Amino acid sequence: MNGDDKNTKKNSEEKQEEYFRELVSARIEALSDDLEVFFGDQNYTREELVKNIREGTELGKEIIESQLMLLRDMAEGKIYEIEDSTQLHA
Repeated sequence: MNGDDKNTKKNSEEKQEEYFRELVSARIEALSDDLEVFFGDQNYTREELVKNIREGTELGKEIIESQLMLLRDMAEGKIYEIEDSTQLHA
């Protein structure tokens, strides 16, 4: 792989990361203003979550990864399978 190929791949990865940051930020911003989430022993507001996502902190990266896992599971129907199985046992 030559230098140009490496730069192209790096730019592509950076664009993908930026896209995911914007996607997840938008999803979080669409939630209620009074949203509060606990990570570890700390409470975060919606605005703090978005700030961490946009700044690329470790917390922001964890939020992005968890949101992407959720979206993948929804796309593959796994979320709905879990919901159906819990309704069968209710």
